[in-house]
Amino acid sequence: MDKKKTKKSFLKWIVYFIGLAFVILEITRILVLENSTLADNIRYVESILAAVAAVLIRFLVDSEKIISLIKDTDIEKETFTKELNPKRFLNLMPIAAIVCTISDFILGKINPDVIGIGTFLIAQIFLIVAFSGLIHYRSIVKGKIKRLAIISTVILTLLVSILYFLLIFSVDNLLSMIVFLYMICILIMTIGTYFNLGYTKRDIKFRIMLCIGGTSFLVSDAFVGINMFNDPNPITGAWVLLTYNLAIFFLQFAVLFLRNQN
Repeated sequence: MDKKKTKKSFLKWIVYFIGLAFVILEITRILVLENSTLADNIRYVESILAAVAAVLIRFLVDSEKIISLIKDTDIEKETFTKELNPKRFLNLMPIAAIVCTISDFILGKINPDVIGIGTFLIAQIFLIVAFSGLIHYRSIVKGKIKRLAIISTVILTLLVSILYFLLIFSVDNLLSMIVFLYMICILIMTIGTYFNLGYTKRDIKFRIMLCIGGTSFLVSDAFVGINMFNDPNPITGAWVLLTYNLAIFFLQFAVLFLRNQN
C-alpha cells in the first residue's frame, strides 16, 4: 500500500511540474511571438507535454474511485435507465490529447487544410464519446437539467451558426463545407461541458475547468476559421494557440479535481 501511495504521489508531482512548465512555456511563447520559428517549437513542446500529462493523469487517478464517484454523482440516474460508463471518460481523454498533439504537428508541418482539420475532427469525436461517460446527452429532452441543456444548446448553436455563416461559409469554397462538419462536432463537445455544469454533486472546480476547456477549444477553432477564410490577423493568430493550450490544459487536468461536492 505504501509503495502504491508513493508511486501516485510521485506521478502527481510530475503532473503538477508539467502543468507549471506548460504555463512558463506559454508565457515564453507569447513573449517571443515575433520569432515564429522559436514560437512554433515551443508550441510543439507544449503539445507533447499536454499529451504526456494526460497519459500520466490516467494512471495517476484512482480509477475505481473515479468510476464510483461519477456514478454516484449522476443526478440523472433516476431518469435514464442506461447508466453512465465512466471508463469512456477515463480512457478516451488521454487518447484525445494524443490525437490533438498529432493533429497539431500535421496542421503546422504537413497540411493546414483538409488533413489537419480531419485529424482534429477525430480528436473532437473522441472527446464527445468521452463526455458521454460523464453526462447524459439526452438531458436535452428530459431530466433534471433539461432547462440548462436546452438553454446552453440553443445559445451555443446560435453563436456558432452566426460565426460560421458570417465569417467562414462560402459557396465557392469546398473546404468551408468540410469545416461545417467540424464545427458541428466541436459544438457538441462544448455543449457536453455545459451539461456537466448541471451535475451539482460534483466539485465546482471540476465542472468549471471542463467548461472553460470546452469553451476555449471552441474559441480557438473559431479564430482558426476566421484566419483561414479571411485576411490573416496577427492578433487573432496569437489568440489561437493561447486558447487552444488553455483548452487542452483545463480539459485534461480537470479530472484531478473530480470529487464529491459534499
